[in-house]
Amino acid sequence: AMRGFATRLRAAVQRAGGPKAVSEAAGVPLSTLNTYLAGTAEPKVTIAVRLARALSVSLAELLEGGDVSGDAESRQFHPGSQIRAEAAAIPI
Repeated sequence: AMRGFATRLRAAVQRAGGPKAVSEAAGVPLSTLNTYLAGTAEPKVTIAVRLARALSVSLAELLEGGDVSGDAESRQFHPGSQIRAEAAAIPI
């Protein structure tokens, strides 16, 4: 499961402008983000929520897979959209 997560994260980070931009947008140290990208660690849920927001993907898409194209229209009826709405309500 961890390898799949790292693969999805790498693809999403690349689309979002690279690790440095994403670490700044998510408020996650670059060294920490790099451990997630390498697949040597996985983020806590609170960090995963911040990463998902910075990457414009839902938490479900990031953790479980599915459409992580960033295309909001294709996500409209995706099961992850409900989780995304709930995650957006979590104060961080």
